[in-house]
Amino acid sequence: MAIFHIELCGMMTQNCVLFTMIAEQAKKYKITVLGNCCTSVSPVIHAVALKGLSRITNVI
Repeated sequence: MAIFHIELCGMMTQNCVLFTMIAEQAKKYKITVLGNCCTSVSPVIHAVALKGLSRITNVI
């Protein structure tokens, strides 16, 4: 079974989620970030990270 689409979530939106999204290996997949399933040390940092991610992928 081939995988073409990944729904991504995790802790530390500005670090782990962002760097997983921009990793070279991720480029072969369509990735959607599940914003409500991610978190960070503060709501502001989380919001800024999601805003940045929305420029390069779908964030829901």
